[in-house]
This record gives sequence, structure tokens and C-alpha cells, in this order.
Amino acid sequence: MQETSIISAARRLQARKARRPSPQAPDAVTPIEAARRPSLEEFERDVHAVRESIFELADAARDCVPHEHTQLHVSLQVIANELGQLERMLVTARDAATTARAS
Repeated sequence: MQETSIISAARRLQARKARRPSPQAPDAVTPIEAARRPSLEEFERDVHAVRESIFELADAARDCVPHEHTQLHVSLQVIANELGQLERMLVTARDAATTARAS
């Protein structure tokens, strides 16, 4: 299941890149997808999958990018930390929603 979420996140990123108008076609219009409101649980899973992907990127960067490129390594760590903070905030929001429903 975890691997599927990571693959889904990667596919969404690729789809976004593919939808961007190319520099040669400035008049291209990018269609707006129909709005779909994901559940909080789905959003939490997506955030977790992205954070896990960032950890994998950081590991790969340690192996193949020279340590002189400190900003890359620092940026990946900052992103992972921010996503961790978002995960904790979502847990708090979920707990608050559960408490409100129980009342």
C-alpha cells in the first residue's frame, strides 16, 4: 500500500509537469481538473507518501551528489521537517474533529 501511494504521488507530479504549457506554445490553455475534495485520511496518506519520497531523495543525494552541494542536502532535510510538522498538525486536526463529532 505504501509503495502504491509513493507511485501515485510520483505519477501526479509527472502529470502536472506534462500539463504545463511548453515555452514554444505561450497561448496554450491548461484545463482545470474537476474539483474533488479528498478526505482528511487521503490527504494524510499523501503527505506521508511525499515525506517518505523526500527521505528516499535525501538518501539518493547522499550517495550521488557531492557533499559540497550543502544547500541541496539542507533543502531536502528542511522539506522533510516541514512535512513532519504538517503530519503532526493533521493528527491534531483529526483528533479535534473526532472530539467535536463525539460531543
